Amino acid sequence: MESMLDSALVHTAMSGGSALEFGKFCEDIGVLFNMTLSEIGMQYLNTRGFSELHQVLLRITHKVSLSDYLRSLERDTLDNFINRTDSRGRTPLTWAVEFGWSDGTQILLDYGADPHRAATTNRGSVTLLHLAVAGPRSQFLRAGFLEVIDILLQMEVDVNARDHEGWTPLHIAASWGIFDLRNLFSQPALDWSVLTNDNMSVDALSPIEQFSNVALARIYQS
Repeated sequence: MESMLDSALVHTAMSGGSALEFGKFCEDIGVLFNMTLSEIGMQYLNTRGFSELHQVLLRITHKVSLSDYLRSLERDTLDNFINRTDSRGRTPLTWAVEFGWSDGTQILLDYGADPHRAATTNRGSVTLLHLAVAGPRSQFLRAGFLEVIDILLQMEVDVNARDHEGWTPLHIAASWGIFDLRNLFSQPALDWSVLTNDNMSVDALSPIEQFSNVALARIYQS
């Protein structure tokens, strides 16, 4: 049931849907488990451990916009909420970055969200930059992720940070053949020779021969 509700939440949030749309999904799923909307909604929120800020960001509640909600908080409350994780170790900023919500990402950062904090996924611990680079390749979604990457770079996140397998964001870009990350590729500190824990190079992971040379050539030609 929880995986079904997770899928409903992601679908609603990614499509820009409302709390009412998510509620309808919950109601339909509740029928399968002989539960009322109130019962299934309460159980899900308790299990996932969403703070009120999570709920505003993810449109579970539609009472107020993200910026208005954050603006309404007292300083002590804001400091307590802004980096609070859900039951899976995900902060509101983690959700915003993984969905490619550039506006939400910037708003959360403006109010003190930590861009350097590791994010928890089902594959282990990664940085927010890993998540943004690994965003969907779908054309109509890609622009938001590019904006999020640029926002994170402006916050001076570690471009060479390694995940639990020794992958950097550059390894992810290479493995997917992503060439449109000019601002990342032009970072002076970016290490093009770094190897994964399995001793895989950037070029070895790429489906494009000599990924490094092609990417750098595109930067200098633009």
